[in-house]
Amino acid sequence: MFKRSVGFSLAVISLSLLAGASIALQPGGPGGGQPPQPGQQPGQPGPGKRAPGEGRGGPRGEGVSLENAMKGMNRAMRTLKAQIADAGKKDENLRLLGEVQRFAVLSKGQPLPAKVLEHAKDDAAKADMSKWFRADLIAIVRLALDAEEAVLAGKTADAAAKLDEMAKRRDAAHDRLGIKEEEPAAAPPGRGG
Repeated sequence: MFKRSVGFSLAVISLSLLAGASIALQPGGPGGGQPPQPGQQPGQPGPGKRAPGEGRGGPRGEGVSLENAMKGMNRAMRTLKAQIADAGKKDENLRLLGEVQRFAVLSKGQPLPAKVLEHAKDDAAKADMSKWFRADLIAIVRLALDAEEAVLAGKTADAAAKLDEMAKRRDAAHDRLGIKEEEPAAAPPGRGG
């Protein structure tokens, strides 16, 4: 019985090696396709092709302005505020908390706009503002993760408390940086929502 299983194992290994060799010898390597174009880095997509995870505007997250990321985060937080206590909206709340996290991460990697930094007295004050900005967004991500864990555990009151902490942290950061948050525009008459 042992000899038969060893023989079978050797056959499987041999077939695996042959399959791997045939894939490696195909044009363009393991992914198949065309050989790299002159000046193209190996493993990069060819002309007119997108790399995995790339959308129409480039890699995911690239091309999102700080303003749009902040608006997306605030929109998700407003929706969460209205429904986080509703256990029946667990999946939607988890999705929205993911949006808050994603937009916060996109934001913290971007520089503060010049119109915010112009309020600083000197370069040291600008550096402090940038440090606060990043630290506040890190705190928002942590609180959003805590809220997500609470929603997963069915602890909607805890999740709501974390959401309140996020809003307070955001508001304090805006005050410290001199940012005036715009209120969402009301729906035009006749278009209810």
